[in-house]
Formats: sequence, C-alpha cells, structure tokens
Amino acid sequence: MSDSDSNDEADRDIQLIVEANDIVKDAANHVTSIAVSSPATDDLVTLVLTTLEQRDCRIELTVDGLKIISMSGPADKAVGSTFESIQALLSCISPKFRGAFAGDLASRLAALAESSQ
Repeated sequence: MSDSDSNDEADRDIQLIVEANDIVKDAANHVTSIAVSSPATDDLVTLVLTTLEQRDCRIELTVDGLKIISMSGPADKAVGSTFESIQALLSCISPKFRGAFAGDLASRLAALAESSQ
C-alpha cells in the first residue's frame, strides 16, 4: 500500500469521526440521548441513542450512511434499514422527533424573519 493510499484511509476514518460528532450535535435537541459508543474502526462508527419515546437504538455509521442495527421495544421494520441522514432515520422511528424538529424549524424561521426586519 502506498503512502497516498494509507493517507486516504486515515482521512476517511477522520471524516467518519467528524461526521459522527456532527450527527451527535445535530440530533442532541431531538432525542433523549445520543453518543458515539466506541472508537471508530477503519470504516465504521457506532452510535447509541434513545428516542423521545424512550426507545434505545444502536446505529452504525459507514460511508454508505446510517444503518439501524438494533432497537428496544417491539420489532421494528426499520432495523436493518440504511438512511442518508440522522433526520431521515429519526423521522422513520420517532413520531415525537417530527414534532420537535418542526417546532425547532419554525422557531428558527421566526427568528430569522424577525432579525431581517
């Protein structure tokens, strides 16, 4: 493996870690809890979250997206599904997320409209 190839792999690993941290920040106000659960491997970061409905969820972040690995509670058809964003994933598994996200968006738009006057 050339130095260039190993640098590309290291950059990809760092990008996944940065993306995982961004996901944690983006979702923090719309879930009960969210955290990176273990150190990243070459191509995988694991996240754990608890939805507003108090369902625990384990998620793998790869270059392909966010994949739900397991969820507490009744069997969920979303387990095994892959999503492009944390918002899409949460919209699928958390009805309360949709309301919280819509409320947050409305507040931000109102603040933007007020500041532009």
